[in-house]
Amino acid sequence: MFFLNNRLAAKCLLLILTIMVSSPRILGGASVNKESAPSSIEAALPAPVLMLFRWPDEEILNSKKAVEHNAPIIIAPGKQSWTWIRRVLSDSWLPPTNARMHFINKEFDDRDVTHVAWLHGDYRVEVSQTASIFTIRFISQGPNSLGRDSVQRFEMARHLCRHIFKREGRLWSQDSQGAGQAVVVTELNEKIAGYSFDVAKMKVLSHDKVVIGRARSMKDEGLDPSGAPEVPSGSVRPNEDSRAGWNYWFRNVNWWNDGRAVGFYFLKVDGPGTWVPSFVGEIDKNWFHGPRDRLGRPISRQPK
Repeated sequence: MFFLNNRLAAKCLLLILTIMVSSPRILGGASVNKESAPSSIEAALPAPVLMLFRWPDEEILNSKKAVEHNAPIIIAPGKQSWTWIRRVLSDSWLPPTNARMHFINKEFDDRDVTHVAWLHGDYRVEVSQTASIFTIRFISQGPNSLGRDSVQRFEMARHLCRHIFKREGRLWSQDSQGAGQAVVVTELNEKIAGYSFDVAKMKVLSHDKVVIGRARSMKDEGLDPSGAPEVPSGSVRPNEDSRAGWNYWFRNVNWWNDGRAVGFYFLKVDGPGTWVPSFVGEIDKNWFHGPRDRLGRPISRQPK
């Protein structure tokens, strides 16, 4: 966890995050959403997110792009990926200890990707991550659908949200010496359901009838996105419903439900000063290789 050193940097970071959250067309780089009113999930989701929801076939998993699980270059990305899974999912939904994580080098758009899948009850659970994006898909394995119409699909996705996400999270405050202190957020799963499930924000895509929704934005909450950012101090407890809350992944969870599967996706941001990926998605490239600075950004190597 890193903290911003000055208010100007904090404001720039907040503005970038606000733009990303308020527009579903911008997330980790390029987008396929060219339509003002997309009619299919292919047009509605940002391009990197759409690719992450497509589980790689055996040809990819067994190709030269697949990195061995004991290779030194994937130790850090592997640890980060497992940390995020434990941060996001309720303990009862965590993968079994023998679940295998796949590491695919430059899977698409030069982005390095991790994948892990497991069975839980009537669901196949698939988690895919880049350095900056987290996606999780729940595919029904039983005879029952996840909703036959838009109302049922909304309710089923919200019901699943309340079960799969962590019951507790945390925010960070910063004292005068710059040391971070954790502040517990209770009933996190219920709060995510409130932030991300608003009937007014739900859309039914006209072509494939997929139901999609996004998290409530600062504007939705009556906050001015261009206002001065809050810099929590040790004397002020940060609040997830204040401006500081948008520095955390759980305020920014988007979702979709096509009747057979439910997907959730968000940026991997978890506190003030967390590195937010650039629009060109450079942070996702070379995730498995090369040095990085203290904010997680790749350091380019100049030839000698």
